[in-house]
Amino acid sequence: MDKGKESLVLEGTGEEVQALWQRGPSVIIVSLMVAFLGWLSLVASLGGRFQGLAIRLGYQLNTFVGLASRPFLLFLGFWFLFLAYQTWLKKAAAFYFLMGWLFIQSITLFLLYGRVIIPLLTLSLLPILWHFRREYFVRPDPNALRKLKIVAPVFLAAFFLLEGIDFWLLQINTGWHGNPLVLFRYILNSVLGNIPVSHAHGLGSFLCRYCTLFFCLGVLWCTSLLFRPHEDKAEVSEGDREKARVLVRRHGSDSIAYFNLRRDKRLYLLDDRAFLAYRCFGGTVLVTGDPVGEPGCVTEIMAHFRNHCFERGWRLACLGVGPRHLEDYSRLGLKGICYGEEAVVDLERFTLEGRKNKSLRHAVHKWEKAGARMEFMFNAGIPSHLRHELQRISSDWRGNRPETGFSMGLGRLLHSEDPDCLLALAYDRNENPIGFAYLVPIYPRLGYSLDVTRIDRKAPNGLNDFILAKTALFLRDRGYRVLSLHFAAFSTHYRPDREEQGSALVRSLCRLADHILPVMSLYEYDRKFQPGWQPRYLLLESYLDLPRAGLAALGAESFHHLAKRNKWGHIFVFRSPLRSRKTHHLRRLPP
Repeated sequence: MDKGKESLVLEGTGEEVQALWQRGPSVIIVSLMVAFLGWLSLVASLGGRFQGLAIRLGYQLNTFVGLASRPFLLFLGFWFLFLAYQTWLKKAAAFYFLMGWLFIQSITLFLLYGRVIIPLLTLSLLPILWHFRREYFVRPDPNALRKLKIVAPVFLAAFFLLEGIDFWLLQINTGWHGNPLVLFRYILNSVLGNIPVSHAHGLGSFLCRYCTLFFCLGVLWCTSLLFRPHEDKAEVSEGDREKARVLVRRHGSDSIAYFNLRRDKRLYLLDDRAFLAYRCFGGTVLVTGDPVGEPGCVTEIMAHFRNHCFERGWRLACLGVGPRHLEDYSRLGLKGICYGEEAVVDLERFTLEGRKNKSLRHAVHKWEKAGARMEFMFNAGIPSHLRHELQRISSDWRGNRPETGFSMGLGRLLHSEDPDCLLALAYDRNENPIGFAYLVPIYPRLGYSLDVTRIDRKAPNGLNDFILAKTALFLRDRGYRVLSLHFAAFSTHYRPDREEQGSALVRSLCRLADHILPVMSLYEYDRKFQPGWQPRYLLLESYLDLPRAGLAALGAESFHHLAKRNKWGHIFVFRSPLRSRKTHHLRRLPP
C-alpha cells in the first residue's frame, strides 16, 4: 500500500523513515472542504443574518442546505466537522464515506429536485478524489467492524420498518398513492426533518419526527463504530520484558526509566537497541518518560512508534519527558508543555547542617532520641517474615484508597523481579517495623528514585522526614550521586525561586486543587531537602489533544477510574483517592 511520500531523515544515521502523520496538499484540501460543508450547515441551522448566504452557497455546492429542517442541519453540521477530523487523520472509512455521500447526494438532487449541472459537476469530481485514495490508509478496527456488520443491517431494517408504517398510515387515512420515486422523496423529507402531511390524528407527524431522530442516532452509533480507534490487544512476551530490563540496566540513567518496567505497560522495542513503555486509554496512547536505549535512537524509535500509533488511529501523548531530547521531539512535530518539576537531591551536597535544614535536622534528632533506627537492604536480601510485616504496613496505610501512580510508580512492592530495589526500613525502640521507603535504582550506579513511602498510621509525625533524610545520608556515604523524590505539579507557576513569573490563574487553581490532591503541599514538603528541580514535559501531537490527554493521564494515575469497555463503548466513572492530612505527601503523585 502506498502510504504517501512524506519521509523524515534521521540525524546521525541518515536513515529515511516514512512520516505517515504528515499530510500532503490533497488531504488538507479535502479536510478543509468537508469542514466548510459543516460550517455551512451550522450557519444555516442557527439562523441569523448569514443564513441566507449559507443557503445560497449550499445550493451552489450541491448540498441539502435549504431543503432540510434546522435541527437536522445542526446535526449535519457537527457530523461534517467530525468527518473532516477523520479525513485529517487519513482514515480510509472517512474517505469512502465522503465519496458515497457525494454520490448519493448528487443522484438524489438530480432525480427528486431536477438539478442537473451542479450534480454532474460533483460526479465529475469523484474520479479526481478517487485518485488520492491511497493517501487514506488507516483502516477501521476489525472488532468494531464486525460489530458494525451486525448493527448497520438491524438499524436499516428498523428504520425502513418505521417509514413503512408511516407510509401505510398515510395511504389508509388520505387514500393517497404514489409511485416509488414519490415514496423515496417522502422518506427523504422524513429524514431531513420535514413533515409533508399531517395524518392519522397526529401519529404520522410523530412518526416523522421519530424517524429523523432515529436516523441521526443510528448514524452516530454506526460512525462511532466505524471510526473507533483500534483496541490495544498486544501482549508483551517475557523475552521482550527481559530485553527491556537489560536496556534499563545499561542505559537507564533517567530517574523514571526503571518505572517503564511496570507490568501493566506495553513495550515497543526497536530491535535490541531501545524501547519505550506505553499504555492506551480510549484511543490516546500515553508514553511514560523518554525512550530507554542506545544514544541516538530517540528520534528513530519515536518516529517508528508515531507511525505505529497513526496506523491504528491513536493519538500520541508522552508523559514525564525530560528536557534532554526536546529538540528531537520537536523535529517529529510533537509540542511540549512543562507541567511540573521533579525534586532531585544532589547527594554530594546534601547535609543536615545549616540553618536551612533546621526542621529536617530536628525531625531526625527527635526520632533518634526516641530510639528509632534505620536498616537498609536490597530487595533480593529481604527475609520472608519481614516481607509479610511490610505488606501489612502498606495495606494499613493505603486502606480503601486505590493505588495511584503510573508514570512514576512501579506498581509492585518487594517483588522478585526487582533485586536492585532498595528498602529503607525504620524500627522503633522495641525493634518493631514502623515505616519504610521503597526506592528503584538509577543506572549505572547513579542513585535511587523514590517509589513509595509507607508508615504505621499510629506513628507520630516526622517519621517520613527521618526515613528520607537517613536514606539520603546512606546513599551519599556509599558514593551515589542523586536521590529523586516527588513530582511537584505546575511548580513553575508557584515556586518562589522560579525563573519566570508564571500564571496567576494556574497558581489559584493549584491552591484550590491542593485541598483534594497533593499539589502544592508536595512541593512544600520536598523543599526541606534543598533539591534541584528537573522539569518534566507533556508532549502532544496537537495542543487540541490536551483535554483528552489530560483525561487519559488522570485515568492512568488513578485519580479517576476509566471503567472497562463494555460491548459497545466506554463507561467513565470518576473517583479520587482520599487524602490524609498526615500522610498525603508520602506517595509519589504525578498530576
